Amino acid sequence: MRKPVWNVMNLSFEIPEYQRRYRWKPLQVLQLLEDITQFSLESGSDTFYSLQPLVVKKKDSSDDVFTVIDGQQRLTTIMMIMHSLNERYVDEFRIQFKELTNTKEQEIDKWHKQKAKHVITHWMEKNKKILNRFEQVFLYQTQFIWYELTPEVDEIEIFLRLNVGKIPLTREERIKAFFLRDAGDNLETREVQHIIAHEWNLLENALQNESLWGFLNPGRGYENRIGLLFDLAVPGELAYDHFRDLLLGGKENRKYVTLDKRILLGAWTSVKQVYEQLYYWYTNFETYHYIGYLNAVKNHGSVQLLQELLVATSSWNKSLFEDRLHERISMTIRASKEELLQEDVYERLGSSCLVPVLLLFNVESIVKTQHKDERFDFYHFNNQSWDVEHIRSQADYNETDDPTALKNLAKNIVSYFGETDIGLSEDEKELYHAAFELTKLESSSKILPARLGELIPKHMELLDLTPQKHGLGNVALLNPDINRGYKDAFFGLKRKIILENAKTGRFIPLCTRLVFQKAYSLRPMNLLEWTNEDANMYRNHIIETIKEFLK
Repeated sequence: MRKPVWNVMNLSFEIPEYQRRYRWKPLQVLQLLEDITQFSLESGSDTFYSLQPLVVKKKDSSDDVFTVIDGQQRLTTIMMIMHSLNERYVDEFRIQFKELTNTKEQEIDKWHKQKAKHVITHWMEKNKKILNRFEQVFLYQTQFIWYELTPEVDEIEIFLRLNVGKIPLTREERIKAFFLRDAGDNLETREVQHIIAHEWNLLENALQNESLWGFLNPGRGYENRIGLLFDLAVPGELAYDHFRDLLLGGKENRKYVTLDKRILLGAWTSVKQVYEQLYYWYTNFETYHYIGYLNAVKNHGSVQLLQELLVATSSWNKSLFEDRLHERISMTIRASKEELLQEDVYERLGSSCLVPVLLLFNVESIVKTQHKDERFDFYHFNNQSWDVEHIRSQADYNETDDPTALKNLAKNIVSYFGETDIGLSEDEKELYHAAFELTKLESSSKILPARLGELIPKHMELLDLTPQKHGLGNVALLNPDINRGYKDAFFGLKRKIILENAKTGRFIPLCTRLVFQKAYSLRPMNLLEWTNEDANMYRNHIIETIKEFLK
């Protein structure tokens, strides 16, 4: 059966909760306009332009309200074209999207519609001369292929079948369709579905909280974050198959299974309970930091860990759960206290072993202070890569005659002191002016190594240029992007760059900031150099802070 646009606009349409919202791209909108325009210029009055099928099902006993099973993208575009042609069509052509309360979904939906409306408006401005002809063809000769399902047909089964070969539905969209399938005349079940649709959107909104999502750090890409709850609700099974069979019945009798309110509530409750437990961990100060730490050191792919913890919390009391959590954390530290005290621990154990140590130091420092307003930022940590960076440079400028390296040193010196010598000591002025002159030379100049060869020994202590060993007291966590900005610079310049980044809101772990503020040192006023004394104090503080997790 075919229905011209003019006949369709006298009906009302309802887009069910399980449907994907409006996602047409501007090119698709423009292509439809151009196709109809081409048809209007070439065709006679007895021919028709056929739109793609519109699959609908009459809603209850109403004569003019239809649920759209397939074709809503095109139908919505047609509605927007009609509204642009004539404002009076706004009241005549109505499409209602049910339960669109998800804030993020609203914004995405609005964005796509605005893009489409812009294309339509722009096209009509360019084609004013043919609009009358276009409107006539559009209203009377443009037709939907109309498929109206009979009441006994399962609309969810049809919906899923029709979407094969299109932009694939996400797994979560398909599961949502199972929950919200047509319940017929069962008013109690329909009321439960209404509540589920509302709560579904609330959960999707809640999981958009980046702090919460960063804490969970599930690793695999979830197009719909609510999918994590389904994976955790049915550990060890395929969530999609589980909810499909539970809500639709087995493959053989699926068509004949009615939607049972108790099964529906039970399935949804299992999902909500997962979220409630995750949110409790998130709001609890200690579990937030300890579970967040475990998720972070796993470096993504931590769904299994969350599944195991959910099972554990249901069978252990609070004290036992905390003990097991501590045991898991201890297992992530692959170094003993004695090993961490070695001056060459970085060379012996490497970055992969020290990252958990330094991360735990950051986390445990916050936990022990019990400052509730200070929470480790797992979201930014998990979305960046991290280096174990030396606090004091490992470059030995006393032994190098590499002109490029020496010129970089000269640039670092100038960068540290700034644009003027006001306030500098005589030694500092000498060094500053010499370095400034050397920055203007070509890297190949023989003057560079000769001149800096004179200055470096004289100002060795001032610039803290003596390499320090690869001990725990000389390393901190830093983002590689920041690290590249000062690689092999002396301590004073590193300190300046890191603290400037922190002031601009750049995420820098708490203990890294404190290191470069010399918060762990006996003589914090000496801000130009990182001494062996500073390093030993810092190392001892790390070990003391995390000692209960060490072997």
